[in-house]
Amino acid sequence: MTGSDPRLMNYMRLRRLVGWLGLLLPLVLIGGGLFIDMTFRPTLSSYYHGDLRDIFVGTLFAIGTFLITYRYEQMDDIVTTIAGVSAYAVALFPTSENNCLDFWSAGASAQIHVVAAAVFLAALGVMSLFLFTRSSGAKTPMKRRRNAVYIAAGLTIFICLGIIAYEFTTVARCPAEDMADRFVILAAEAVAVIAFGLSWLVKGEFMMGDR
Repeated sequence: MTGSDPRLMNYMRLRRLVGWLGLLLPLVLIGGGLFIDMTFRPTLSSYYHGDLRDIFVGTLFAIGTFLITYRYEQMDDIVTTIAGVSAYAVALFPTSENNCLDFWSAGASAQIHVVAAAVFLAALGVMSLFLFTRSSGAKTPMKRRRNAVYIAAGLTIFICLGIIAYEFTTVARCPAEDMADRFVILAAEAVAVIAFGLSWLVKGEFMMGDR
C-alpha cells in the first residue's frame, strides 16, 4: 500500500520512470534503427555510432543519475550507486565503431564499455533477486507475486549476461558480419534491459500493487 505520503508517491513515480526508460530503450533503439536504415546493429551499444546516439546516451545518463541518487537502505544505496556509475561509464566509453564482437580485439574504450555494461547488468540482477524480494513483515499475496516477477527478472538478467559474456570472450567476430552475429548479443541485451525495466515498474507498483 503506497498510502498518501507525497514523498513515497514521488518515489514510486521515479521508480516507474526508470522502469519505463529501461523497458523502452531497446524497443526504441531497435525499432528506430530498423526505421532509419532497415538493419539490426549487433549490440544495443552500437547504436551509439548512428542517428540514435543521443537517445542511447541520454537514457543511460537519466538511469544512472536516478540510481546514484536513489536512497533507501545501505545495501540498496551501494548496489544502485555501482549500477549508476556503470551506466555513466557505458555512455562515456563507446563500444567499437567497426562492430567488433571480440572483447580481446575491440580496443581499450570498448573493453571498458563491455566491463561497465557487465557490472551494470549484474547490479540490476542483484537488485531484482536479492533486494526487491525483501520484506519487513508478513508477505501479502501480492508481494509474493511481485517477488516471483523479481526473481524471474533477476534470473533472466543473469542468464542473458552469461550469454553476452560467452559471445564476447569466446567467439571471435571482428567485425560482426552475418545476421547471426547481429542478433545473439543484441537479443540478450534487449531481453536483460527489458527485464530490468519490468522489475522497476513492479517495484514502483505500476502493476501488482497492494491496493
